[in-house]
Amino acid sequence: MNRSQFLSALVASAFGLLASACGVQGDKGEALFVVESSWAKATPIALESTFAVNASRSSLFKTALTVESADPTVFVAQGGAFRAAGEGLGRFRAVDPSTKEEVDTITYEVAKPSQASLSYWADKILDPQSRLPVDFALASGSQPQVRVELTDKLDRPMNHKGIAKLTADAASHITFVDKTFHQEASAGAPGSGKVELAVAGAGGKSALTKSYGSQVVDAKDIASLTIASGAVVLNLNNLDKNKPNQPPAEDADAKEPSDQSTVYVLVLQAKTAGGVRVYGAAGTWTVVDGTAKPTHLDKPSEVNYLTLQKGEKVTLQVELNGKTTKTTVTGQ
Repeated sequence: MNRSQFLSALVASAFGLLASACGVQGDKGEALFVVESSWAKATPIALESTFAVNASRSSLFKTALTVESADPTVFVAQGGAFRAAGEGLGRFRAVDPSTKEEVDTITYEVAKPSQASLSYWADKILDPQSRLPVDFALASGSQPQVRVELTDKLDRPMNHKGIAKLTADAASHITFVDKTFHQEASAGAPGSGKVELAVAGAGGKSALTKSYGSQVVDAKDIASLTIASGAVVLNLNNLDKNKPNQPPAEDADAKEPSDQSTVYVLVLQAKTAGGVRVYGAAGTWTVVDGTAKPTHLDKPSEVNYLTLQKGEKVTLQVELNGKTTKTTVTGQ
């Protein structure tokens, strides 16, 4: 696994998107369903989401099956995909394309979202419940990745696609680009403005809205630095050691995970003088004490990764525009 793949896996893991490539088994065990990015059956789908559904036989040859909606008031076929058109439980049918016989079914719940918020991928690795505050800042020139988080009236997280939109006013100097699993922000010149999160409901009307106060700041506007750390969500230690699953190494001295080691994620958390969190602020990392080396020693980074043996201790320092902060991490 190279650096790009490892980072992508971390982003997906933080946003709750890592799932089995085999899909989800149907009610009869005869077919495997892949609902969008392998959405779990236990997670409700947000009303008006439009998503793909594919199915194949559970047998060795994985023969492709045709997918139909068994409950068209809940799931409506739309342009090769399906739209969550009504609340409640709805089934998908996997049909043999040659015999037209039903092979298997799978049931998902559709619900109306009650709350909307934004999350930042690096913070979610440390705390799955982490959310962006209503006032935040981005480092000028950075491209942080955020995701829209929806919950229903029972406070359950929801899967969704195609219903959430992020916009920023001209004064904010921020633009958003939709990616497959998240939104990528691009921070321009320093400025301040508003970011609006809108979630579409039935008939194209807005079901939920939320406003954020935003800033774009230069490095000189950052007043304080801290480093947060935690064991990585991806359990690399338990994977097959014969597969290329190790996080990237900068050189031959960088340690690979073993049965007695843990991969840690370290996040540089910058704030303005007013206490506003600055996302996307990249600092230069150095090892103050210890032999283990973090992944990013070659260029400034906001997030770093460190593999430690049990009981091993390393002290790291980060410098950004003349300001420094240190942290010590001990392998557990």
